[in-house]
Amino acid sequence: MDFSICNQLFVTVRHVLVMNMKARRVIWRLGMAFLITACCGCASSTRSDNNTSALTNLGRGISLADLSAKTGAQPQHQFAAQLGTNELLCVKLLFQHPRGRLYFVFQNGRLAAVHDPPRVESETYGYFGKTPRTRPNRVDPEDKMNTVLLSPDLSHSEIGERLEQWSRNEAVASKGQEPNVLPAFIIIAPLWLANTPSIMRANDEARKLTAKLDAFKIKLGMKTNETMALFGEPTQIALPSTNCILHIYGSRFPAKASGHHSPNWVTVRFCDGEATRVFSHDFIDQRLIEGL
Repeated sequence: MDFSICNQLFVTVRHVLVMNMKARRVIWRLGMAFLITACCGCASSTRSDNNTSALTNLGRGISLADLSAKTGAQPQHQFAAQLGTNELLCVKLLFQHPRGRLYFVFQNGRLAAVHDPPRVESETYGYFGKTPRTRPNRVDPEDKMNTVLLSPDLSHSEIGERLEQWSRNEAVASKGQEPNVLPAFIIIAPLWLANTPSIMRANDEARKLTAKLDAFKIKLGMKTNETMALFGEPTQIALPSTNCILHIYGSRFPAKASGHHSPNWVTVRFCDGEATRVFSHDFIDQRLIEGL
């Protein structure tokens, strides 16, 4: 990558934005798509417009591959669980236009229900005598999973209402926003700086860690040695039940990695030597990883 080209492009655009109001408006409305592609090559390839209209007539019984194909969204693993003779899988789809998210629960490989994500409760805590901060409450993943499974399956009309609400929220958020120099620099500067070699190396390492610790690789019923062959040596915690243990896989991203990478943790519960729960992303118990 020729960083001098990106640097010159950055300087040129800055001059245009300062000197020409019309150019400012045009570039703002285009969303800097060319700059993102030319100087960063990140995010734009993974964030395409989603077909949210497909959600309003989404039939139950389709596969995960069908869901992804119909919506154009990449599923994000949340939990997998063995409940009796049924295998459950929950994924989250993130939609960009309008911005929103839903959980999709599959039973034995087929879509069984669509749910709203549970409301995130926050707590206030002190920070070295400074202004109090807020953070999400710690939630037991088993309890959170049960909350999702016990919540109502959204009907087509209810999903349509969610889409309308997302659109209203998006319209309110963008209302009255006039293009100016500051938002342009907010967009351009991080992308330009992200091409420095150290940050690019950190992002590459983060991508490799994310690819390695893909929770979809863990199948219910796997033995401990099978998951260790995939993910390596875990942090192991004995659970109160005498026949169950918990494996924690993951590591923190390099400090210079960009913030768009997903959390890098997976927990697997084994009972009688077989995987019966797999939790990731929204269902990671933060209390377990704080000291890791």
